[in-house]
Amino acid sequence: MRRLLFQTFLLGCAVSLIVSGRLTLRLTLGGAVAWVIIPLFEGASFAIVRRRVRRRGSFARDLDRFAAGDWPWVVWLIAVSGVMSFLTPVQANAWFSAWSSWIAIDLTAFAAALCAASIDVRFFQDAFARTRADAIRDVLLQRAISWSALAVYFAGFAGWPLVVDRLGLAGPLT
Repeated sequence: MRRLLFQTFLLGCAVSLIVSGRLTLRLTLGGAVAWVIIPLFEGASFAIVRRRVRRRGSFARDLDRFAAGDWPWVVWLIAVSGVMSFLTPVQANAWFSAWSSWIAIDLTAFAAALCAASIDVRFFQDAFARTRADAIRDVLLQRAISWSALAVYFAGFAGWPLVVDRLGLAGPLT
């Protein structure tokens, strides 16, 4: 669980760097609280898959070992937040307006996802004595659970005001 706590702290640091260009306690803690949902869903989805393979032993140790495979995402997050911390808001807006920037972000995120998935397949093979095919299914199930939950969470969080507006439940802004 220590690694997921570290990842939560790292998400907070990334928010602080992206928003202000420096690390501040207020932005780091606020960012960590706001984005803690990612490690929570990862831990919950891992618990579901781990239960499916009927593993005995320490859940916390297994979760820490599993979370160690997130290092490609850690490197990606540090790189993106590091680049963003050196840009002014005008430069960041221009950078995000260019298709080439989005292609670079998407390709590097895809590479991080593939690298992390291959590490996780190896983890399930080694930690739970799963065949390669079973380990691939375990990783796909874990990703399906956590990423679907995150998509529903973020769509609900961002989409709820749109639903309220569409139904005419929101009064005029005053």
